[in-house]
Amino acid sequence: MRRLAFLVSLALAVSACGRLENVGKPPSMSPVEGGAEYAAMNRAALPVDLRSHRQVDRASLWSGSRQSLLGDRRAQAAGDILTVTIEINDKAEFRNDSAR
Repeated sequence: MRRLAFLVSLALAVSACGRLENVGKPPSMSPVEGGAEYAAMNRAALPVDLRSHRQVDRASLWSGSRQSLLGDRRAQAAGDILTVTIEINDKAEFRNDSAR
C-alpha cells in the first residue's frame, strides 16, 4: 500500500514537470494579430452620422437639437468629447486586537 501511494505521488510530481528542452528559454509568445484586442482596435469605425432623421414636431415648444434645454447631450458622432467625473470616497482603518 505504501509503495502504491509512493508511486502515485511520484507520478503526479513527474507529470507536473516540463520538458528539459524548455529549461532556460523564454516562453513562446502568441502573435499580436491573434487576439480579440487586435480585432477590436482594427475594426472599421461606425459611420459618422448615426442620428435618426425625423421630421420636426411643428407643435413642439422645444426643439430636438442638442443646444435646447431638453436636448440629447450624449455623444453621437466619432470625435465627440466626453467628460467623465469619478468620485472616490474611501476610508481605511488599521486595527488589530488579540486576546488570550
